[in-house]
Amino acid sequence: MSSISTLLLFLLFFLVTAVEAHNGTIVCRCRRHHNPNNGSADKTSSSLSPSSSGTSNQGSSTPLPPSSSSDTSNQPASPSPPSSSTTNSTDDKKTSSSSSTSIGFHARGSIGVTLGYDGQNLPSPSTILQILKSHNITNLRLLVPIPDLIGALNGTGIGLMVGVPNDLIVQLSIGGVEACLHWIKYSVLNYINAEQVTYITVGNEVLGTNIAIVNHLIDCMRAFHQALQALKLDSSIKISSPCSSHILSVLMPPSAGTFSPLSLAVVRPILKFSSETGSPFMVNLSPFLRFLENHQGLALDFFLFKANAGTVTDGGLKYTNIFDVMIDALEAAMEREGYPGIKVLVSGTGWPTTGNQVASPSNAAAFLDGIVSWVLQAKGTPKQPKQAVEVYLSNMFAGSGGGSNDIGKHSGIFNFDGSLAIGVDVKF
Repeated sequence: MSSISTLLLFLLFFLVTAVEAHNGTIVCRCRRHHNPNNGSADKTSSSLSPSSSGTSNQGSSTPLPPSSSSDTSNQPASPSPPSSSTTNSTDDKKTSSSSSTSIGFHARGSIGVTLGYDGQNLPSPSTILQILKSHNITNLRLLVPIPDLIGALNGTGIGLMVGVPNDLIVQLSIGGVEACLHWIKYSVLNYINAEQVTYITVGNEVLGTNIAIVNHLIDCMRAFHQALQALKLDSSIKISSPCSSHILSVLMPPSAGTFSPLSLAVVRPILKFSSETGSPFMVNLSPFLRFLENHQGLALDFFLFKANAGTVTDGGLKYTNIFDVMIDALEAAMEREGYPGIKVLVSGTGWPTTGNQVASPSNAAAFLDGIVSWVLQAKGTPKQPKQAVEVYLSNMFAGSGGGSNDIGKHSGIFNFDGSLAIGVDVKF
């Protein structure tokens, strides 16, 4: 690109001031924010179209370096990043001005919420922040970058998991490390201190998308890991790609846990990557869907963490809730593939309040109360006692998810005014 063209693009960047928010797409105003990492960036454009689990995203446009590959010719043109003499300051990990403690993969009894954005109006970042603080929620998962909200989290000590949309995976994979560095800097680190970022998720439930995305997933994950290595952040920010709980074809008994043959093309490379990089294996677990599809004679109460709901015995181990069963089945399946000891992180779970005969406010409240207690007690599972599991609840707001059966939209914990959507005060 000639110097004249570069100058014209640079000037156009500062002339863009429109803000649009409709049809599941955010187009962010290009005005500057305080950059905690001493760089500056344009705001990203993001969109999300969640899957039936309430946690999938299908579309988002984020600034990327221009690519000469014909494979990305139908991608939207990428604006040039703003000039700054300090853009490369993110090469060294920054320390936060707050007194926050370390949050993330090694946290015990850690619970977070997922913000599944599908284009509906959200509360202001300050309102979202107040909800998180008032309920002692220490981790937030964003399916796509939301710059205003990421900036509001800066200095709060709240850990951030931020997602790369499915529809950017091919382009970022082709662009390689340089493209991933650009995305990390201009979508995330220009708004928040690096020490608050715990995970970058590359896509979400990619197995249910098209073959091109599946084929580029691991290359994209590796490029992001190499980008974090270049920034000296690979030990504190981990890369993963959340899978659906449908990857398990055998769940009972837990020791017989087995991955579906159709999932292995994605699961095996992710497990290898996790083993090499120390990243967790992320799964969106849906006890609700499991109950509907095949509860195997187990009582509904077993899925809702209720007492006296029956017991599943597997060898010398006894199970009193479906969550323990599902996690230990995942552990067994990973061992069967030759990858023991990889941590499981539940990147999304919830129970809808309406839409089905077992989807009700009372059942949602029971599940929420049960899962929060399960996480905070940090007892682990029968197979992995005292090994706490990090869990993200989905969705943060009622009506902010999506999917063909609207499960995500009815799984919200809070209303937009901050009140609990299920009408029960659960202490996080």
